Formats: sequence, C-alpha cells, structure tokens
Amino acid sequence: MRQDYPGPDGRGPGLRVLLINPALSVSEKDFWGDMAYPPPLGLAYLAGAVSRAGHEVEIIDCLGLYPIPVEHNEGRVRIGMRADDILARASEFKPDITGIACGYTAHAPDSIGVAVKIKECLGSGHPVIMGGAHATTCPEDVFSSGVVDYIAMGEGEGILTDLCGSLERGEPTGPIEGLLAMSPDGTVTGIRQRARIQDLDSLALPRRDLLPMDVYFKYQTLRKDRINFMRRPQTTMITSRGCPEKCVFCALRCTWGRKWVPRSAESVVDEVQMLVDDYGVREIHFMDDSISVHRERLKKICELIIERKIDFRWQPASGIAIWTLDAELLKLMKKSGCYRLTLGVESGNAETLAFIRKRYTHEHALEIIKEANRLGMWTIGTFILGFPYETREQMEDSVRFSIDSGLDFAFFYCAAPFPGTDLFDIYVKEGIEVPPETTVAFGLVDSLTMEACEIEAAREDATARFMRNISHRPWKMLGKIRSLEDAGYVLKVASYGLKLARTRTEDKSISAYLYGDD
Repeated sequence: MRQDYPGPDGRGPGLRVLLINPALSVSEKDFWGDMAYPPPLGLAYLAGAVSRAGHEVEIIDCLGLYPIPVEHNEGRVRIGMRADDILARASEFKPDITGIACGYTAHAPDSIGVAVKIKECLGSGHPVIMGGAHATTCPEDVFSSGVVDYIAMGEGEGILTDLCGSLERGEPTGPIEGLLAMSPDGTVTGIRQRARIQDLDSLALPRRDLLPMDVYFKYQTLRKDRINFMRRPQTTMITSRGCPEKCVFCALRCTWGRKWVPRSAESVVDEVQMLVDDYGVREIHFMDDSISVHRERLKKICELIIERKIDFRWQPASGIAIWTLDAELLKLMKKSGCYRLTLGVESGNAETLAFIRKRYTHEHALEIIKEANRLGMWTIGTFILGFPYETREQMEDSVRFSIDSGLDFAFFYCAAPFPGTDLFDIYVKEGIEVPPETTVAFGLVDSLTMEACEIEAAREDATARFMRNISHRPWKMLGKIRSLEDAGYVLKVASYGLKLARTRTEDKSISAYLYGDD
C-alpha cells in the first residue's frame, strides 16, 4: 500500500520543501541518558501532503540517529543532530521554504535556534514556517524571535500546501486560512482559524520513506531489553485526531479544538497491513489522544485485524479513556493483539477528579483494571500530582489508589500548566508563576498548598512506594502468561525490574523508573 509520489506536474517545477524535527536541549538534572524518541509522524504527514501537490520534500530528523549525539555545555544538554550537520544537509538540498516543528513550550528555544541557523545559512529572505502546539498557542512569542515568517495554526497539511502553491505562483499569502505572518511593521496578520479536516482518509499517508526508519529499528534491536515494546520492529500510527473531553490540563484543543475526527476502520487496518508487509513491523503504538471515543469504530478495527489474520502486537500508547471501555471491548482488543493499556486515572481523589473534569468513576476504573488483568493485559495508570488546590491528603488518595487498584505500573507526573490550557489560566488567575521550561517530569511550579520542591518530593515518594509494593508481589506477573511469547515478555519485565533495583539503589527518581539508562 505504499504510495508513489510523482514529481512536479504540469503546473510548474514545484518548490523544494525542507521540514526539520529539531534537536532538544534540557538541563543537566533533567537529562536521562539513553532515551528513545518516536518518528515525527506530524512532519511525515506534511511531507505526504506537499508531495502529492507536486513539491519535492526532504525531512531532517535531528532525533532519528543512533547513537544520538549529546553535547554538554554550561549546565545544559543538547540532544540530537549537530548544527553543522543540519546546515550541511540544508545547503545541499537548497530548499525554497523550510518548516520547523515547534511543539512544546519548554523546547521552543530549540526550534527558534534552528530557524536562526537556517536564516544565517540560506539568507534572511529565506521563508521559514513553524507549526505545532506552542507555535499555535503563542504565535506572538514565536514571531518576536524575528526569524519566523509564517505560523501554521493547527492542522498543517492544507496550510502548508496552500502556502507552497501561493509562493510558487507569486500570489499573496494573506487569504490562506490558518496562516499567520509577520508584517513589516511588526504586527501579526492573517486568518487564525481554518476548518478542520473532516475526511482523514483523504490525506496522503505519512512519508515514512523520508524518515530514518532503519535507524529507529536498529535502536530497538540494540536495546532489546527495553520493556516499552514486546516485539520489534515497532513503530507508531495515528487513527484519529482530537478529543471531545475537556480535561483542565490538556493542551490538545490548541491544535485540534474539541472535535474528534476519526479515520475509517478500513483505512486504519490498511495502513497496519502496509507496515507489517512493507516494513516488517511487528508492533504498533497508536498515538491517538482518544482512540476509543467511538466504540463501534474501535471494535471494527479489531474485527478487521482478526479477520485479515494480521499478526502483530499493539497498544494505545498515549492512553485510552476509561469511560469508553467495558469487558466486551477489552476482550476484542486482546484478541486482536492489544497487550497493554495506559489508563489516564490522573487522581484517586473524587474532588480532584471533578476539578480535572474526568467523567469516569473510580468504581468503573477498578472494574476495567480487574478485567484487563484477568485477560492477561498489562495495565498502566498515569497520575498527576500538585494541582493548584490539591492538598497532601488528596495526593495521598492517588498513591493509595495506584497501590490498591491492581495496576501493574503507575507513572506519577507533576501538574504542568501549559499555555493555552484552562489549567494555565487558573495559575495566572491565582498569581502563580509558571516557568517557561515547565514539564510534567519535574516539579517546577508551586501550587496554592505546596511549593514546587515539595510536589516533586511527593511524586518521587509516590513512585518509590509503588515500586516497593509491586516488588512484594512478583507472582502477579504470572497471570499475564497465555503463550511462550508472553512468558518471554514477563521474564524481560522481571529482569528489567531486578536490574533497576540493583543499579538504582540510591536513585529512586521518576527518571530512573521511567527512563533508566539500562
């Protein structure tokens, strides 16, 4: 099912479009060593769209390297392709326009830094466009850098295709919906809104052929003791966009709005078949924000996988909504190859759950965890600590729930108010300072009841307590075994746990738990 992308058609020569997935920089204390990064599917989708329109595309994936370059400098760590190598590839390709991903506020300086280098290399007049959650949420901040000419607000396929067409034809870009530009007098102009893409099946498949997929697969082979996949090669897919929920902390609405838009079950399974047949993929992580909103569609996806006898393992890696699940759906998911669930529990306290705006009940969550465990599925719960009004006692409810619920793993994060979220607005209203480098992994933001360091300490303690608890019941893993492959994965998880316990006796931090340099 691979798509052929013809060169420029009779319209003209087409443009040369360069897309960049930037390197990342973090503080020394936030550096976790040998981490894995997923392929940049968003850029691959953009590449598919502009290729179909007759333009030539190249992607520079600064994180698609192994071993990945790491540079330490004055308390900061830069992870990814070196600047000189980026510019060498850009100079060789000679693009007419460059697009740079700008997804996270904490890493916005990395995206801006790439734009600075591109302008220096290709000339100040070379057009640069940015897109992603941060660029969409804070366009004025991005434009203030002086090195970004355009910003795509939200879904980028139509915007970038229209922009390339207008630049190729020498037409004004102002009428393009969803495209912002910086005028000579420093004001932001353009039409901020663009109608969402309703037919995702009409989009070109992501241009994985422009990504270093062999490098991603090589990394998995070299680090085969990682427990975040059962089979390899493993890769990612997206079957829908958006989420209808209104979680207070979620920045998803900034890019997709509140509307959930799915691909058809047939389109999804066709791509699964292509990945299995053409790339040899044996496990897929679906990165949807809400894959199960339409239960009948997910059931149809599972049924088609079973009907076509596609042999692969899968998991909803970005999480799955607890309220959408029941025993019948779980059984079908398991039969089609799903072996692990990530459940957005977020809190074990009813008041905090109401503040977050989660619509499931703890009783239902316990039923789903119990049924998934009975079926032999691995269960992961995510929890967030340190919401602005949350007390120590309420956070303790989350820790107790994680331990008593029967979850196999629990990941604890710190509340992170990202720009564009309702949570960010609450922090601003309450006069709480939000550092721009805020992340979910480390406590940097005070609440009204605790200081940031206390929240981080509570998170570390919660992780250590959960780990101690599961170490006291290792026999629970035996319930996951339904085949020799399951037994092998259980041994891998057990081995990882023992190794972590041996090598991290003095480091019980969440970074060791989640990303230990094993």
